[in-house]
Amino acid sequence: RENPHTVNFMGKSRLEDIPELARGAEIVVGNDTGPTHIAYIAGAKTVLLFISEYVAAAPKDVANAVSLHGKSISDISLTDVEAAADAFLTA
Repeated sequence: RENPHTVNFMGKSRLEDIPELARGAEIVVGNDTGPTHIAYIAGAKTVLLFISEYVAAAPKDVANAVSLHGKSISDISLTDVEAAADAFLTA
């Protein structure tokens, strides 16, 4: 919310828009939902947040996506998300 480079498309786009929007993003951060999976399948650099006691079932990391796991959202720190995003941006 505080980053001037962040763009929120909630309520302003359709499911069909996601691949193009994602490919135009510098990085995508999202939880375990269809739009986030579409983003990394479309080739966007993506940080996926998995919140579940069943984190072992989450997909493995791929070249353009990394998964962060926790039993609750408070288990994933902002520092962890920033580190994952920075790894993509500096690669």
